[in-house]
Amino acid sequence: MGTAVDTGIDHPFRCPDCGHRLYWDDLDYGSLLVCGNPQCPNVAMPIPVWRAQEHRVGRGEDTPPPGAGLPRPVMRGLPVPYVTPVSDGRPWWRLTHGPRILECQNSWCCQVCGLPLPERAWVVLSGHGIVSDSALHQECLVIALAHCPHLTANAQDLRYAAISRTDLLVGHNQPPTTQALWREPWSVLPNTPTYDRPPAGEPDQDGSGAEPTPGS
Repeated sequence: MGTAVDTGIDHPFRCPDCGHRLYWDDLDYGSLLVCGNPQCPNVAMPIPVWRAQEHRVGRGEDTPPPGAGLPRPVMRGLPVPYVTPVSDGRPWWRLTHGPRILECQNSWCCQVCGLPLPERAWVVLSGHGIVSDSALHQECLVIALAHCPHLTANAQDLRYAAISRTDLLVGHNQPPTTQALWREPWSVLPNTPTYDRPPAGEPDQDGSGAEPTPGS
């Protein structure tokens, strides 16, 4: 459990149990919220932004985040990915919507547009893991590379791979499932070809054609 940090009201979220406003968790400021009411049965229990927003939507205080499809809606000058939480028209850029990430993993859908992916799709690799633990269409990868601050700031450290679900490892080096109950960290099988520059098109479904020359 974390400790509530009072830095002023910079969000619209209230505790779903007692109705008091939520505070940022000092252990994960800007990502997790906690109730600071000592009389609340869930005091100091962390609540992710997406879940706090779902409670607001359930109370009729806001609308659900934008659904799947292209083009993506533009908010605050940037296209909003399918997996980004939104409250009162404010995208929470650094955060992800838990159920939507899980949907993209279980159903092999794109993290940017939310639509089904072909058998082989692109992933962005940072270190040993896959960024956002989900895959993308080539068109959606172009959108992400042009607008996502995390990707643009770390472009020199990123690599790219065209994979199918059978090329994935999840959790503790296990094959993926279509019935996961929570988000699992994704990585690719050893010796999967990776590329040091963005692709020019969708990966050919036989594993050839659109990929750039593999990097070292």
